[in-house]
Amino acid sequence: MNTKGQGVTIGLLIITAVTIIVGLVLLTGTSPFIGTATTTGTANYQVTPNPSTSIDLLGQELITLTSVINGSGAAVDCSANFTIAEGVSPRTGTKRILLTNTTGTKWCGNGATTALVNVTYTYGPEGYIDDAAGRAVAPLILIFFALAIAVVALIPSLRSGIAEFMSR
Repeated sequence: MNTKGQGVTIGLLIITAVTIIVGLVLLTGTSPFIGTATTTGTANYQVTPNPSTSIDLLGQELITLTSVINGSGAAVDCSANFTIAEGVSPRTGTKRILLTNTTGTKWCGNGATTALVNVTYTYGPEGYIDDAAGRAVAPLILIFFALAIAVVALIPSLRSGIAEFMSR
């Protein structure tokens, strides 16, 4: 009986099993974040901005600004009264989309200073990959990682000679 050969085979199976388990844990742990990192969202906010401060809006990357209108019922375009851009939030210190007044006290329409404002825009969430090539490669990372796990799972079978056995 060849005990050295059996020990190597058992060791190889244990290493393979541990590698597969760790690989699957890492794969399932990272896969939900690929979707968030590559998908944009649309937000529609109704806010009462304060003239002296900026407001943090949802998202980290501003993709497109659709509209800024008076939220008190009249569809008055207010985009000239505001700056909506990416910036560092003074409250959290992280990158955010910020709504800032550019006119002082008049927010929007008819000289009102407390009018509601509706802001509609497309944004990239936290962790969004802003480079198109990066967004294209991110799902491929999961595919190649899954293929690597499959190869690790097949190595003990291929080394055991099962291919020659099946060809007979």
